[in-house]
Amino acid sequence: HMFLAAYMVVGFCVAGVYAKGILAGRDDRYHRLGLAIPLVFACVLTPIQPVVGHFTGQRLADEQPIKLAAMEGLVETESRVPTVLGGYYDGERIVGGIEVPIPGLGSFTAINSFDSELLGLVTVPESDRPPVNVVRFAFQTMVGIGTALVGLVAWAALLYRRHRTVEGSTWFLRAVVLAGPAAIVAMETGWITT
Repeated sequence: HMFLAAYMVVGFCVAGVYAKGILAGRDDRYHRLGLAIPLVFACVLTPIQPVVGHFTGQRLADEQPIKLAAMEGLVETESRVPTVLGGYYDGERIVGGIEVPIPGLGSFTAINSFDSELLGLVTVPESDRPPVNVVRFAFQTMVGIGTALVGLVAWAALLYRRHRTVEGSTWFLRAVVLAGPAAIVAMETGWITT
């Protein structure tokens, strides 16, 4: 997971530098290649990252179930655990989160079964629990940025399919410029989650 993240960060950061150059009017072969080569690496690796992350999460369910409970904001041991986006842990429950309307999605992502049981935070003393809000916020930030980067890759594929180039879209180039710093934030929040 970390190796893929590192290559993604480098790919998006280097591509962002050349995208900024193209936006500034330096639309020559050097800048187009400088954009294309790292962007291809990032675009190939980015869709693989959620799959690898899924397997990493499954390992957490076995080896560090309380960290998984903190990531998911799961207070009580439950079956058919939902996925809740956003919100914060107030010491008793997640407040202000939005539940994804797929019953058992949290269980499925952790153990590949919608009916599986996940341990809650209350199964260990409070002194043994990770800082729930820090872990949860970091995890959700990492996943949110990762999802946005997958969307950027889909956009790149669509542009390339239609126009055989991505340099013609000013909005896409601006998004690539932002993708580098966003990828760094995703990697760092991944480390905070870890």
